Amino acid sequence: ARTGRLYDGWLPYPPDPADYRTGLHDIHQAATAAGRTPEAITPALFVTVRIDDDPRTARAALDDYARATYGMPLAELEKIQAVVAGTAEQVAQRLSRYVTAGARHLITRPAALNLRAQREQMERVAALIPDLTTPSPPRTRVRPGQ
Repeated sequence: ARTGRLYDGWLPYPPDPADYRTGLHDIHQAATAAGRTPEAITPALFVTVRIDDDPRTARAALDDYARATYGMPLAELEKIQAVVAGTAEQVAQRLSRYVTAGARHLITRPAALNLRAQREQMERVAALIPDLTTPSPPRTRVRPGQ
């Protein structure tokens, strides 16, 4: 409700795109009730991403990242945060669900534990940008890194 009344952006990280859609709907209702247009609020998503040629390798790397960064296994982290791992096609499909749910900016964090791997992951995510745009403006922007 506060976002709808006061803020110009929203940056959640729900693990389920359906929850994203519901939250954005609630924000739009609050904005309208406050005399604001829903378009005054930019919907974004914060998501940790790992792309590999083998989906099992991607999940294993994301699990390593979750344990190193949060001290918990991926199975626990993905219950509370938006995390996506898989092939480029799988990651694009999952991120597209958030775009369909209303996300217009995707802030991605590479699930990589060293600089070389971070750079490689950022390049892989950047390659997905053309596949993650909305059919009409505003365009979705993917910002690899933090």
